[in-house]
Amino acid sequence: MADERVLALIDDLRRLPAETTLVEFKENNVNPSVIGKLNSALSNLARVEDREFGCVVRGVLDSNHAKD
Repeated sequence: MADERVLALIDDLRRLPAETTLVEFKENNVNPSVIGKLNSALSNLARVEDREFGCVVRGVLDSNHAKD
């Protein structure tokens, strides 16, 4: 079973009105190259914004943040 804190974080992120520089929603992308580039970009942006990390929420529609 998933950790309750992780589920609460996902719910909080889904309440955002749109993606941010540190939060991305991905419905079903499984391309390793794209995933690697996205993770690298989020890591770099987090560093620029003096944050510890960014988030990729998988299985959530970008358009309305509904669960896939």
